[in-house]
Amino acid sequence: MTPETSSNTAVDWEDLSDFLMSDRAPDTCMRPAEVDGLVTGIAVSPDMIPPSDWLPVTWGGGEPEFKSFEETSRVLSLVLRHHSNIRLMLDRTPEAYQPVLLDSSTGRMIAEDWARGFFAAITLRGASWAALLVPEHFGLIAPIAVHWSNVTVHLPTFRGTMH
Repeated sequence: MTPETSSNTAVDWEDLSDFLMSDRAPDTCMRPAEVDGLVTGIAVSPDMIPPSDWLPVTWGGGEPEFKSFEETSRVLSLVLRHHSNIRLMLDRTPEAYQPVLLDSSTGRMIAEDWARGFFAAITLRGASWAALLVPEHFGLIAPIAVHWSNVTVHLPTFRGTMH
């Protein structure tokens, strides 16, 4: 699956996806579409959320097993660059943004995965999002929230299922 959200190359996205799906990533690690949803939620958050708060969420409370310092640097750089590219796109050409909702290798819809990641971003600053999660603004979040019926988020400070 390749996001059409930014100037990330397909190679960058595939490298990041490969690591996230590898045995070196924790079993609780987010799937690639979840990471895309997370960084999108971070990018549009009412608050600035530093990477030190949201990067651990990508690992789902576990610790990745990097082979080397170079791999650590490369993977973290890919995640941060993806976030940065989404922010730039949403600032400059929001109409061009396309979330990762389809796994191109299988043709499977993965909207719930993306929504799970976006929901994780919301839970990081829930109080700030509360003003947007009211009936008069719900039309903005409803297309995402429809996929939250079985969302389980693995965060160090939040574990639960939203029903």
